[in-house]
Amino acid sequence: MIVAMTSFYIKTDLAVAGPFTGIEVREATLAGIVRPGTLLSHGSEGPWVAAAGAGLFCDKGNALPHPAGSRVPTYQTRGMPGAFMGPFKLRELIGFACQGMLPPGTELQSDPSRPWIPITGTGILPACLRGDLVRIDEGGKLVLRTLVPKDLSEWRERLKSLISPIERAKQIQAKGATAAPLADSANREAVKSSVKSKSSSAPCVIANDADDVGSGAAIDDDSGAAESSVKSSGASVGLNRRNEAFGFGAMRAPAQEKELARDVQRRRRVGVFSRLRDSVHVRIGQLVRPRVAVKLVVAMVVLACVIGLPVGYSAYKRMPLPRQSVVGNWVGVVNEVGTVEQASTMNDANGTKPTFGVSLSETGTCVLVNATGTSWTGKYSWTDRQDERSGFRPDDELVIRYDDAEPHHRESTVEPSDGYLKLGGFVKSPPRLDGHPVRDLFVRCDGERLSLGYPVSARWVDGRRELTAAWVDANRNRFGAGETAGGDRSAREIVRHLESLPEELPRGEEIASAVLPIAKAIGEAKSGHEFELSGRKVRWNACFTFSYLVDVGYLLEQFGVPAQARAVREFEKPLSYGGPSLDGTVWLRYDGIDFMANPDGRIVFLAIGDPIR
Repeated sequence: MIVAMTSFYIKTDLAVAGPFTGIEVREATLAGIVRPGTLLSHGSEGPWVAAAGAGLFCDKGNALPHPAGSRVPTYQTRGMPGAFMGPFKLRELIGFACQGMLPPGTELQSDPSRPWIPITGTGILPACLRGDLVRIDEGGKLVLRTLVPKDLSEWRERLKSLISPIERAKQIQAKGATAAPLADSANREAVKSSVKSKSSSAPCVIANDADDVGSGAAIDDDSGAAESSVKSSGASVGLNRRNEAFGFGAMRAPAQEKELARDVQRRRRVGVFSRLRDSVHVRIGQLVRPRVAVKLVVAMVVLACVIGLPVGYSAYKRMPLPRQSVVGNWVGVVNEVGTVEQASTMNDANGTKPTFGVSLSETGTCVLVNATGTSWTGKYSWTDRQDERSGFRPDDELVIRYDDAEPHHRESTVEPSDGYLKLGGFVKSPPRLDGHPVRDLFVRCDGERLSLGYPVSARWVDGRRELTAAWVDANRNRFGAGETAGGDRSAREIVRHLESLPEELPRGEEIASAVLPIAKAIGEAKSGHEFELSGRKVRWNACFTFSYLVDVGYLLEQFGVPAQARAVREFEKPLSYGGPSLDGTVWLRYDGIDFMANPDGRIVFLAIGDPIR
């Protein structure tokens, strides 16, 4: 093992670095300086052994930690840039030194009781600073060092020779009203003399700073006359000191007739609102130019279109579905045809009936009715989508299958805007959607069409999850238990419709059980029968029936989704002596009239809540 050696040498491309202690070599290995192919020896002339065979690396090529019981010191630093103080491990200091982050003047201290020592006093850090040992990353590339530029000292000397702003301010000569640097005084005097020579023909007065503070004898006759004429006109135009900062001397601004006329007109207006309007007009005109304002507005509109349209469209696509859009009665036809439009065409041509119905109320009640099989009434909760915030992010592509979709249900991706319903109120047997058991549903509404889906698979690609669901479509039904005005009226409409159906002749089973067709059974239930039960009279407004036309699909098509649909309990089954079988029947309760249907969807019993006359 390498811990048995006392000193080591590392063979580089051009020389031999060392000697180093075992702890230093081990720290250099953990810092990435020593690789499995690096040659080591306990002498400067060999023999050389690869680091992979010296106990520094495991079979997989990973650096091994220090043996148990090894004491690896840590160091406090002084002289590093920034707020880096430590304590640092030796491997960290080696990494800093190889990348130029450890200045040569840095001092180290392994224990507060010991003095500070320069980094040249350690064995391996000077070799890293000289570039004898370099760092190789995991891809086998050299990590370049950050070197101090060679011309740094030259730049520092040039900065020292430059004049500071304070020293330059001391050389300013105060002459006249505005101070100017010494280098600009000559240019300023030359411009003054050239302007003075043209004072007789210019419509303005040239004022000398030295003359303004003097006795006034230096003013010639022409300039004095011009000045007196300006004063007599009442135009008090001040000195334009701004030009003097550029070395042109102090000059008066030209007295323009438009400005004078505006001043006179402004003085005549004594109203507060007039003065305020003029002040605002002048200030806005000085600050904002019409062309600049138009360009700015156009640029802002273009920028809003370029940035706002994609952002707005993306937000619209991810906008969650509102809960109110799915409330109502929905009836769907799902078969081998596949779509609702084609199914509706078949319904007109071949008499295809709805296969399922869904009713979602504001109070959280959900009714799932199937044309064949079981139906269910329970609760639903509108919950937030949790599938997009899953923390599971596999590196490779992964597909997980949750469920198998029915052959006649279409599969497609779940969109971020789809709603999520969690069904509740069942213990063992979950409700069924078009014959398939479901526990939660994804919903997607498009106007008068509602799509319901149950999850079937999930796929991860590049750490992003894509959920797939099997979907069925349903159209909004204008009928329904909760959309009519009053229970009696709804029951009367249903009774009137069933009484108008043509009479059906019984067949083998119906003849044997002596049941009535549904048109006659309605009349029998309306008239009712009275009998005594436990010493009191009871009225029986019910009748066993059969129909080859009216089944659960017919009820969904004509009257919508019932207010309640569930399995019939044993104590709720009416007594039938030689009548139809009531095993597995479903109770469909509309407003004022109830039906019982067998697992095949055939109506076998009906009851009217109150006598209808």
